[in-house]
Amino acid sequence: MLGCGLIGLMAVETAYATGASKVFAVDLIDEKLEAAKKMGVDVVINSKTEDINKIIRMATNGRDADVVVDYTGNASAIREEFKALKLGGRFTLVGLANGDIPIDINNAIVYKEARVNGTTGRLMYKTWCQCMELLARSDKFNIKPIIGGVYPMAKFDDAFQALAEGAVGKMILIP
Repeated sequence: MLGCGLIGLMAVETAYATGASKVFAVDLIDEKLEAAKKMGVDVVINSKTEDINKIIRMATNGRDADVVVDYTGNASAIREEFKALKLGGRFTLVGLANGDIPIDINNAIVYKEARVNGTTGRLMYKTWCQCMELLARSDKFNIKPIIGGVYPMAKFDDAFQALAEGAVGKMILIP
């Protein structure tokens, strides 16, 4: 999972709940990587200071990643992520890019026989039902690490201030 915002962190839990054997979390922000650790991620990588490809290659005994899911939309991150994808692997783009992303199609996709797909939107009611089913049947789904704080509704300003100061997680407002 590349990008450990709320959606990326929920995707970590979903990956485990649906059978992933090893999950990597990549981000630039250490606090987000700490949240990923609390959620049970096998390997966290700070892409600002560490080599994503080298770490994934070592952790997979040279096999590389079966699936890469990008939540960042960041051009340089996406180019690097393709290098970590195994031959015949699947690459899913979720994060929206800020513009065109130049990429070496031959090496990133053609020679790797990569399956690349993007996601736009969702089938809302179907997704809700799938989420409810996962939550109900999985003992692995732990959302506590992504709750950034619980505030009374009257203190909503405090919740927004915490987010502005870089708090990781979803703020819950109680009426």
